[in-house]
Amino acid sequence: MSSNEDKTVESGGQSESEREPPSSPEPPRRGGRVLGTLALLLALAALGLSGWLAYQAYLEPVDGQASSDRSWLEEQLQVLPALEQKVDSLAEQLVTLERRQQSQDDRADRIEDRLDSRVDQLGSLEQGLGRVDERTEGLVRRVDGLEQQLADRKGETADLSRRLEDAVQQLDARGDLQREVDRDLRQQMLMLEAAGLLRIGQDLAEVRGNSREAQRAFERARERLSAAENARLDPVMRTLAREIEALAAHDPLNLDAELARLERLGRASENWPLQLPEAESAAETANEGDGWRDRLGRTFGALVRVESRDSLGRDEEQFEAAREQLRLRLVAAELALLRRDAATLAVQAEAAAGLLEEWFVVDAEPVAAAREQLQRLAGLDLSPDLPALGAALEQLQARLDES
Repeated sequence: MSSNEDKTVESGGQSESEREPPSSPEPPRRGGRVLGTLALLLALAALGLSGWLAYQAYLEPVDGQASSDRSWLEEQLQVLPALEQKVDSLAEQLVTLERRQQSQDDRADRIEDRLDSRVDQLGSLEQGLGRVDERTEGLVRRVDGLEQQLADRKGETADLSRRLEDAVQQLDARGDLQREVDRDLRQQMLMLEAAGLLRIGQDLAEVRGNSREAQRAFERARERLSAAENARLDPVMRTLAREIEALAAHDPLNLDAELARLERLGRASENWPLQLPEAESAAETANEGDGWRDRLGRTFGALVRVESRDSLGRDEEQFEAAREQLRLRLVAAELALLRRDAATLAVQAEAAAGLLEEWFVVDAEPVAAAREQLQRLAGLDLSPDLPALGAALEQLQARLDES
């Protein structure tokens, strides 16, 4: 029994001596105290057991077992020093363990301090994280608000885009309408211009008898109608083409040319020769020799006025009066031609031709040519038959009234 207990104590001492201090970061003070208390209790148990055995051996009666008990007791007493040594060893180990435990406690204290600092740091980090969380929540709220604003802006942008598209479509429609209005207005203006040109051409042809200018006015009107590019004006264009062809085939009276001829006759009449014979002889004498006697005779002749008379007794003043009367007749013929008064023109032309025959030398070339012109003017038709005009103007005016 004692051997078993010794083995137990030894094994317990070995286990206690060989046990290493815990390396866990948990607080080691409580485990070290339990180990020391256990070793102390084992030592006290061994001492108590040894004392109790000695006491039992002393009190038991001497009998046959005394010797065996005594021998056992002696054995136990022999073992006791070893136990005491073991107890001392355990005490030393206990001291060593307590020192190690103290170092572990110091280390634990340092670890606790570090843990406390880490806890403080964790606390500050948690506080920082709390502030970060708050800021994050604020940022999240701001982001949500911005996203909502962005969504609202997108909706507004989409609405504006739709409104802009509607406005563009309206502008396109208005532009098409405006272009159509501009096209109609342009056609209207061209038609009005063509109508004005047709009226001017018709006036030139019917009032002034100038079919050539009328034809040019009608052609300009056709150009205006062609520029209008309106299919409804095709009947007007066909009628106008027929009227232009009729004006081109008409042989008109060139009123301006006739007036120019009469004007030239009036200027040339100043130099036409009269039937006064003395005037011819005086002119021939003035062209004779250059002697001083001739020149002196002409000088004295100029101081004395000698009236020349023809065979009918007409003097020079009467001939000059006839020349002036001829000029007046030619001017009156011009006025009659401008008024297209054929009867007055014929009277004035015949009267002028009569003056030529009565007072001028009809055999002279300019006088003969003037006489022929006056005779032609006397028989001139100032109102030739014009082609029928006005149909194209009526059709165009009807189109204007419709629009």
